Amino acid sequence: MTKAYSYVRFSTPAQLKGDSLRRQLGKSEKFAAKHGLSLDTSLQDLGLSAFKGAHRHKGALGSFLAKIEAGEIERGSYLIVENLDRLSREQVLDALTLFLSIINAGVVVVTLNDDMIYSQQSIADRPNDLIISIGGMIKGNRESVDKAERLQEVWQEKRDDLGGRRKLTRQGPGWLDLVPDDPSIPLVGVWRFNECAAVVRQIFELCIAGRGCENITRHLNAQRVPSFKHGDGWSASTVRLLLTDRRTIGELQLHTKVGGPRRPVGDPIKGYFANEDGETVVSEETYYLAQAEISKRWSGARAGKKGKVPNLLVGVARCQCGRKMEFRDKSSRNRSGDKSVFLICSGAQRRRACDNRHHFTYLQTESLILDWVSDITMTDDEASRAGVATIKLAAKIAERDDLKRRVREGLEKWATSTVPVIKDSLMATAERDGKTLERVEVEVMELERLANIGKRSVIDDRRSVVRNLRGNLNGLTGDDLFAMRAKLAAALRQVVNRAEFHPDGSFGITLTGGLKLYTFADGAFVASYDLSEANPDGQDKLLTFPQGETIDALNLHPMTLSGIRETLVAFVKDSPGA
Repeated sequence: MTKAYSYVRFSTPAQLKGDSLRRQLGKSEKFAAKHGLSLDTSLQDLGLSAFKGAHRHKGALGSFLAKIEAGEIERGSYLIVENLDRLSREQVLDALTLFLSIINAGVVVVTLNDDMIYSQQSIADRPNDLIISIGGMIKGNRESVDKAERLQEVWQEKRDDLGGRRKLTRQGPGWLDLVPDDPSIPLVGVWRFNECAAVVRQIFELCIAGRGCENITRHLNAQRVPSFKHGDGWSASTVRLLLTDRRTIGELQLHTKVGGPRRPVGDPIKGYFANEDGETVVSEETYYLAQAEISKRWSGARAGKKGKVPNLLVGVARCQCGRKMEFRDKSSRNRSGDKSVFLICSGAQRRRACDNRHHFTYLQTESLILDWVSDITMTDDEASRAGVATIKLAAKIAERDDLKRRVREGLEKWATSTVPVIKDSLMATAERDGKTLERVEVEVMELERLANIGKRSVIDDRRSVVRNLRGNLNGLTGDDLFAMRAKLAAALRQVVNRAEFHPDGSFGITLTGGLKLYTFADGAFVASYDLSEANPDGQDKLLTFPQGETIDALNLHPMTLSGIRETLVAFVKDSPGA
């Protein structure tokens, strides 16, 4: 018995609740019974659009086409569809190519609404049938285009009408509820924080305190904090998305989907997700401090085997070759005590071009660094003057880096897009972001100037935080110990810019802002250099520790710790009375 395949497709899942599925299958069953065909009803693409051809690649139709190409569908088989627009709503050339490829493979195409049967023989006998099919394809595509354009116009009208108390939809982020001014006009009203807002703020606070997404997740689930959407608890991916969600600072980014994936359109609307007093769930400063902490923590603060953050030097410990120092814990394999927990150059471990195979005893190294980062004290008045500018600077730098990323990604999308309207929109957005970036760069420079005026006091304030946190470790265990060491790791990253380790067993640290350089060897302090005293005319700002190498008008050595030491020696030799 000849086999017939009934292909059922509709665009939206909501149509499954209606009569579309029953109607299409019913017609196919009648046709098969009338012509004595064995009917296969497994070809169903429910909720899959045929406008852009997605069903040909990932749907049931795609599988059927692959079987045709592999010779698994017998010639003379039937493909039954309600109408040609079920088969394709693409542009006529694409739809016609698909249609003819099926016909040329020897499969008979049946359209039930107009009782048409298309085969190689029927088209040869009645060429006008092909013209009828093309007309149906044009009609199907035109309907989809018109529908898409009408939908775009509706959404564009909604976007243009945004402002003040008018909202785009009633759906907001989990920490906001829309309270309408008038129940009969549900989209005009104000956002108000609900009980989830406190959870969002807690997540940002934990991140800034040095906790990674995995640990924040465990903490929330252990405290039985309900998640926003379901009762299955929190996941690390949800926490990660929340921490980078710009809706937390009130921004609404509109998107469009024309001829491809969703793309952002226009500038973000600032203040959209704010309450009636203009407040967002977290401040921009809090948001960017969290981004700065995330970017510095290359792998996050992770609990070790004993339930604590084992390595406080994550993100700051580097070999003189520039590679990271890896944390190794061999205590479970031998009985060598503290020496079984050590730092070693990741390059040397992999036999790369580095001869630094020295094992730096971790506990001794950590203790030395914590001892010496708190040796300078300043007055509270000096610390308070510098603190605000420095915190704002960290947030503004993170904002600048985010803008650079957006401009770069926008230009990359512009380069790959083939739709003129999309290209124009992407270029306009990139140009606007570029102008904003120029303004932010100026703000960064001004904040750097203000922060440099009193940066020593800022570092001292952070040192006192490290000192206090270190003192609070005594007697803690379990999650309390993890939380405190995570805070200590985050605070230490605010103080220590870099720790550089050398093959002879020595290492040095510079503090944020380049204020002080300490050197250590054989488990003891060797010497310290006050960089600001070495440059009494304010030239110390040129000795801050940038990434990479810098040669400037002062003929500085490369900005490694070794280079800083050599530069200091040169300054001392050239200074009066040296």
